[in-house]
Amino acid sequence: MMKLKELKKMIRNGVEPEAEIVTQATHSQYAIRILTGEESHRLMNWRNRPLIFRSLDQARQTLAQAGIKYATLIQHMAHDEIIGRIATYDEPYQARIPMSA
Repeated sequence: MMKLKELKKMIRNGVEPEAEIVTQATHSQYAIRILTGEESHRLMNWRNRPLIFRSLDQARQTLAQAGIKYATLIQHMAHDEIIGRIATYDEPYQARIPMSA
C-alpha cells in the first residue's frame, strides 16, 4: 500500500518506480500499481482504500502530477472472451500497452 504523498516523496528522493494503470475488460475503472524493485504497491487514498479513477485521463494526470512520465496500461481480459487460450484465474490474460503519463 502506498499513498500519493509517499509516491511523490519517493520520486523527489531520486527513486524511479515503474507505474501500471490496471483495469478490467468489463469495467471503466482504473487503479494504479507502483513497482519498486520486486515490491508491488497499490496506490491508496487517505482512508487506506484503493484509489480508483473513473477515466484513464484521471489516472494519467495523477501520475503526471506525482512526477511519473511513463506508465503501462494493463487490461485484464474476461476469461470467456479468450478463444483458443487456456488461462487460469491465477494467471489471467493481460493486454499490456506502454504509454506516457
